[in-house]
Amino acid sequence: MAVLEQMDLMTVIERNEAAEPASTELPSPSSVSSLLIPSSEPLAVLALADGTLFYGQPFGALAPLGDAHSGEVVFATPMTGYQEICTDPSYRGQMVVLTYPLVGNYGIASADGESRQPWLSALLVREACDEYSNWRAEESL
Repeated sequence: MAVLEQMDLMTVIERNEAAEPASTELPSPSSVSSLLIPSSEPLAVLALADGTLFYGQPFGALAPLGDAHSGEVVFATPMTGYQEICTDPSYRGQMVVLTYPLVGNYGIASADGESRQPWLSALLVREACDEYSNWRAEESL
C-alpha cells in the first residue's frame, strides 16, 4: 500500500464568504452553481469556525470522506517537501495548507518519508499534479 493512500487530500477550487458565521449547515453541492467541478465528481467542503467555506475536489483516499473530519488548519510554505510534511508525526491530526500553487510534480519516493504512514488529517493544495518527473519517484501523490 502506498504511503499516502490513507490520507484525505483536497484541491481548493473556490472560496465562498457568503456563508453565515457559525453556521452549522453546509449548502448542498447542487446549490453551489459556480464551481469548476463537474457534477459527477465528488465535492469536498472545508468549513472554518467563522463560517467561511472553501469548496474543492478531493483526491487521494476518497473512501473515508463520507464522514466529517476535523482538525487544526495550519499552513506550510516550502516549494518542495510535501511527502516529508505528510509523513511527519508533528503534523498529526492537522489539515495542512501548502502555499506553493503546484504540488505533486516530483512524485513520491519511499525513501523520502519521515515515517511509514501519513499523519495529517488533510492536505489542502491549489493544484495537484498527477504526472511526476523525478527518476526516483515510484508513484504520484
